[in-house]
Amino acid sequence: MDFLLDDLNEAQREAVVHGDGPLLVVAGAGSGKTRVLTRRIAWLLHHGVPEWAVLGVTFTNKAAREMAGRVHDLVPGSRIRLSTFHSACASFLRRSGERLGFTPDFTIYDTQDRDQLLKTLMHERDMPVKELRPSLVGHRISALKNQGTRPGDYEPEDFDVVGQHVKRIYEPYQQALATMNAMDFDDLLLHFLHLVDSEPELREYYATRYRHVLVDEFQDTNTVQYRIVRALASVHGNLCVVGDPDQSIYSFRGAVVGNILSFPKDYRDTKVVKLETNYRSVSTILSFAQSVIEHNVERLDKALLAHKPGGAPVEYHVAQDTRDEAREIAYRIQSLLQQGVPPSEIAIFYRARFLSRGLEEVLRSFNLPYELVGDVGFYGRKEIKDLLAYLTVLVNPRDSVAFQRIVNVPTRGIGKVSLDRFAAAAHEQDMTPGDFLFLGMTPDRARQIGISGKAAQGFSALGGLLTLAQDHATTSVEATLDFVIERSGFIEAVCRTGDYQDVDREENVQELLASARRFDGELKKEDGERQHAVATYLQDITLFQEVGDRAVDEPRIQMMTVHAAKGLEFDHVFVVGCEEGVFPHRNSSLPGEVEEERRLFYVAATRARETLVLTRARSRDAFGSGPQQNLPSRFLREAGLGPARGATRHDALVSDFDESQECEDYEPVYRRDSRSAFDDPSGEAPSTDFRSGERVVHPTYGDGKVLKAYGSGINTKVEVLFASGVRTLLVEYARLRRYGTGAEGV
Repeated sequence: MDFLLDDLNEAQREAVVHGDGPLLVVAGAGSGKTRVLTRRIAWLLHHGVPEWAVLGVTFTNKAAREMAGRVHDLVPGSRIRLSTFHSACASFLRRSGERLGFTPDFTIYDTQDRDQLLKTLMHERDMPVKELRPSLVGHRISALKNQGTRPGDYEPEDFDVVGQHVKRIYEPYQQALATMNAMDFDDLLLHFLHLVDSEPELREYYATRYRHVLVDEFQDTNTVQYRIVRALASVHGNLCVVGDPDQSIYSFRGAVVGNILSFPKDYRDTKVVKLETNYRSVSTILSFAQSVIEHNVERLDKALLAHKPGGAPVEYHVAQDTRDEAREIAYRIQSLLQQGVPPSEIAIFYRARFLSRGLEEVLRSFNLPYELVGDVGFYGRKEIKDLLAYLTVLVNPRDSVAFQRIVNVPTRGIGKVSLDRFAAAAHEQDMTPGDFLFLGMTPDRARQIGISGKAAQGFSALGGLLTLAQDHATTSVEATLDFVIERSGFIEAVCRTGDYQDVDREENVQELLASARRFDGELKKEDGERQHAVATYLQDITLFQEVGDRAVDEPRIQMMTVHAAKGLEFDHVFVVGCEEGVFPHRNSSLPGEVEEERRLFYVAATRARETLVLTRARSRDAFGSGPQQNLPSRFLREAGLGPARGATRHDALVSDFDESQECEDYEPVYRRDSRSAFDDPSGEAPSTDFRSGERVVHPTYGDGKVLKAYGSGINTKVEVLFASGVRTLLVEYARLRRYGTGAEGV
């Protein structure tokens, strides 16, 4: 069995050969955790533990298959249960679910099935489906299940209106599922937990059957998963968990970093092994990443040591604006490619999906091959395609595909029967549905074609919206989109559904508006006449997408969110948007949220093997409010780029711009026109002496509360908590007003 240990370091061997009892393997980035986990399984099998007595669980089917393949290579012919939590619990419930009234052939509902059932149940109870949305209710129920909260245990706060509705529907929803012999995805875990909690003999059966339980990525477990693991190890205590609290980045899915932090307390005789040798990144990258993550409080102390010493310093580039940032990255990538670096070994990470648009445009203009990992291109995202379909119908009402896309987005109560009758009436007039819609849906016309009620109102509203939007279409894409979005209620209906992707959807829409704003500014006259704004814009987007088509098997630069980068590694990594409000994200203002953002930044940095380049833009046109001046990310300052004069930079980091000087002598790149709708009618200058706790109003972010004020004179800055999150603003240019000075409601 020496071959199982020969190529392991001392800490790895210690974890692999551990005997009985709880084992916590704190595995730093690139430290070989999967190798340790699979070698330990092989070690157990070679020491006489039966295959059927070993249970290994992880979070993705891909990871489970990789682990199973490695174990099979080490112990040919072995067949142990290596699966995801949900797959394992589904299998257990096929065997034991009859105790809860389910037959072994129960159906598993996905999210779409769940929301459709909720919609039906809500209609039956006259609940406000349009305002409340089944997806929002379903998301709240999912969160409750991940916390282990059953219907009878849920007591929302009196002020929680959505929670009151959720409480009303939660029990009927569970009853309906049971009647149909069905479970949703979250039930697989919750029902199995209920079984092992309520039936001691069944808990003992499973805990005796699986004498060794091994859990990968333990920092990503939620409350229910942790309780299941504890139940499965309740007889023998042979529980091996592997993870890294510094890489816990999935709280939006219910992950609880405290599970791994409290493990040694929950199991007092725990053996703790720290894997601190990193085999991935050069020393300079690790040193930089460590200097940032050390600012977190919720972590287990460890210090990664590089197996590969030295390395190029981490680079930091400050661009003038978004496009300049993308061009800088493109130039650097060109240089890497000329040096023979494969495109697939180059990656660009971003915290928010909307940042991909500017990068895509510039990379295509440079003819650089790229692909978006785990995502579609910006113009292929559903919310963007929906809005572009509105523009298409305005330009070409005969485009039936675009018409079909927008007719019920947002929902207008137009069913299939009404849509078929509308199309038939249009055909009788030798018109397309889009052309027919522009004639207007009068009550007489609706009666003639057999449409009434909500459907008639829906067609009338859509026709009126499009007719009025045409007034803007010839001159301004931004004004047209603004009108469509506002009049249709698009943001509320499409981008605020209640799930964790809502922020991405809304930021994508705001980025589309930013794209339209810039296009309007660049639109030129040809032959003395101004081009049709929307038609030209759509043409440019189509050509942009066509130019980007490449062979599927061509090596490409990898572009992705930092969340998607977890578990991957590349020789050369670029991290864009290193600004306050972007990374960390503007919606992360509480201490725990900032710590998770810092972990996310740490994950981004530790994906790089050879070089790491960080970029930010002084001015970024984002969040629908025009160009903004953003402060550098606090994570850069924590690595040595502090705002105080004379701040010492981290030895592992170099910059082509004196960021500490910029922070002190702050000069705005963008200043709004001096005559603003927000200007005080009295003409008095905005206040600069704000104090913590004061209520203020901002023209873009609305009402807020000052958390902190520092600096003096023209360098006074404030941190303000708005509904959208905390923003750090330079008072001289922020146009903040105290609440009660005539600025409210502007």
